[in-house]
Amino acid sequence: MKCFLTLMLSLQLFYPLFSCGNEYGFTLDGKRIHTRYFYLSARMLKFDTEKIQERLDALALQTESGKATFKTWSDISVNLMKLGKVDSAIRILLPLVEKHPDEYNLLSNLGTCYELNGNLTKALEYISKGYKINPSSHFGSEWIHVKILEAKIKEKNTPGWLDHNNIFELAELIKQGNDNISQRRIERINRNFFYQLRTRAPFTPAPNKVMANLLETIADFNMEYGTYENALLGYIYALEFEGSNWLDRKIKAKIKSLNKKRDNMSTKPELPDAFIKMMKRSEINPDIALMGIDEFAHKLDAVDLEEARVIDSLEILKDQLTISAKENKKNLQARLSREVIISKIKNEKYLFLGIGVLFGTALSFLLFRLKRQKMKPN
Repeated sequence: MKCFLTLMLSLQLFYPLFSCGNEYGFTLDGKRIHTRYFYLSARMLKFDTEKIQERLDALALQTESGKATFKTWSDISVNLMKLGKVDSAIRILLPLVEKHPDEYNLLSNLGTCYELNGNLTKALEYISKGYKINPSSHFGSEWIHVKILEAKIKEKNTPGWLDHNNIFELAELIKQGNDNISQRRIERINRNFFYQLRTRAPFTPAPNKVMANLLETIADFNMEYGTYENALLGYIYALEFEGSNWLDRKIKAKIKSLNKKRDNMSTKPELPDAFIKMMKRSEINPDIALMGIDEFAHKLDAVDLEEARVIDSLEILKDQLTISAKENKKNLQARLSREVIISKIKNEKYLFLGIGVLFGTALSFLLFRLKRQKMKPN
């Protein structure tokens, strides 16, 4: 029973990462394949500092009660790390690693701390040790973390390396296991990348070269072997993390190429409803999502266009995203207007309160003077 409860808790913790879009996408040769849609919600981009502080308070109580173990202190270090207190986390972890040199979580946490404070050599050392001890950790995705650290060291030694090199080449991804690409392998590679990207996102706000590089790579991978949907999403999020004009142009050109390949398919599969809903909830700019569509969507002569035109699901999505964007803008304007009104009311309240205080003070003073004058003898 205890094992069952532990399993259920683990699934609940992991489930939110993949709660959206467990359907079928389509490859650019027209096949329907099972996929999970990659997305980065607002809550994935930053830590909930209030909850982290609450967790730290609870852990502190354990240390005061004398019930704390090295695992308690490891959890404290993780939460301090999320609050940006990396040096404090390292001071906690170093003696713990000396006492428990084969404990994966301690090695992984210390390696991540060193990465955050810029000591990449130490970070690679501890992350690599942890990976050797437990290669299935983080759902088997830590091989990506090791490769990221190697790339960051190259960037540190040769500034600009990440601008002109991929952290992963597609051929390297294909060789993860054997030389034959399969649906199962496509899912595993996507799952590993999605996990690493999501756990890295709150530590690495945009712009960020590593995130942009990884997102572009997973988009390239899906354009070649996976689904149109994940390729599009990868490029869209890569645009959010890139930090240079030339990279912006490069990724936008890839989005145009992706949409052109879809448009040239003999039979274009409709976009799944779950994917369309997710795009709307993510408030993705329709001009970015459908970049290049207007350049080749209408190939017929203007005379025959109205009679022969077939409405494509991408055009429907564009209309829905545009409406959604307008609604979001309208809601934002309404919220800002309410805030202005509330602020104005508060200011007026304080003004009237001040006037009331002044009036009350003046009135009290006059009454006091009148009372003293009456008390004077004639």
